[in-house]
Amino acid sequence: MYAIGVNPWVWASPVDDEALAELIPRIASFGFDAVELPIEQPGDWDPIRTRDLLAAHGLVAAGVCAAFSPGRELVDAAPAVVESTVAYLKGCVASAAAIGAPCVGGPVYASVGRTWRMSPAARAACYADFRRALAPVAEQAGELGVSIGVEALNRYETSVVNTIEQTVELIDGLPSSVGIMIDTYHMNIEEADPYAALAVAGPHIKHVQVSGSNRGTPGADHFDWPRFFAVLRDTGYQGAICIESFTGENEAIAVAAAIWRPLAPSQDRLATDGLRYLREILG
Repeated sequence: MYAIGVNPWVWASPVDDEALAELIPRIASFGFDAVELPIEQPGDWDPIRTRDLLAAHGLVAAGVCAAFSPGRELVDAAPAVVESTVAYLKGCVASAAAIGAPCVGGPVYASVGRTWRMSPAARAACYADFRRALAPVAEQAGELGVSIGVEALNRYETSVVNTIEQTVELIDGLPSSVGIMIDTYHMNIEEADPYAALAVAGPHIKHVQVSGSNRGTPGADHFDWPRFFAVLRDTGYQGAICIESFTGENEAIAVAAAIWRPLAPSQDRLATDGLRYLREILG
């Protein structure tokens, strides 16, 4: 059975030590197995304190989410910006290793919401720049036993990679520590056949995020979840399944994630109804 986790972004942003002290006991009381921890700014939460807090409540760290806000870029950016972004990612990898998280995942190529047109030649150059920039992070991740999961986003949030096929091309030639983070929300928008795309991603999957097709509760939407998980089982993936959604209470994150209305009766219900549904269909 997959461990089922949740991202504290469902309730709070930023996710800092104070937020985790309040949320981790609640997440455990709801019956989750794991927590996916975002790092919006270095130092938001202390890795040792967080590791001990998770252990005290019987939870594991499913992964670390890299938050690519404006100014974090590995492609088509000034050298100083790329350098600072590499440093940020190395910090994410070090934090993941400290709390025992197996993966750092996210759109680790360009800031969310940044889009621009690319010719085929420009896209090839962009992808090559990404591989060069990520190489030292991948090396560090391999040394620390942490993987990097590259996440495709929908067309409104990036023009770098929108599909699994593009993401496989993007990471081609990078070490095995680099793979793909699945996000069903983006797949539902961009993939002509999300289930076939999942099979293509299979050998590269490092982490899996799930949310409803409207970014709300898994199961309260039109996505074919039994089919999705049947394909996922066939890939051999054995990591955690994590619910990712966002609170509309924080203006910055609400705008970034386009959360304009409540996605469930409450944030607690979004998490607990999603957990109950996932338990039912996963057995």
